[in-house]
Amino acid sequence: MKDTAYLFASKVDQQIEALSCLEYFMRRARGKVLLEENLPISRLGLHLKQPGLEVEVEAYENNNKDKEPDGHI
Repeated sequence: MKDTAYLFASKVDQQIEALSCLEYFMRRARGKVLLEENLPISRLGLHLKQPGLEVEVEAYENNNKDKEPDGHI
């Protein structure tokens, strides 16, 4: 998933809102990826965003956990 900082954060927020209570609190499968990987990178992208500066955030869905990052800003 790749988008501008605002749109990426909005999509992550919508996906988190769509999680069931079990997925949210137990942090399994999709909930774990959203809350522990995508949410922090989306917030860092928003923190780096300044007027006149384009910030793109990209998160990798199926990456090798040992060698590759969760995403790029």
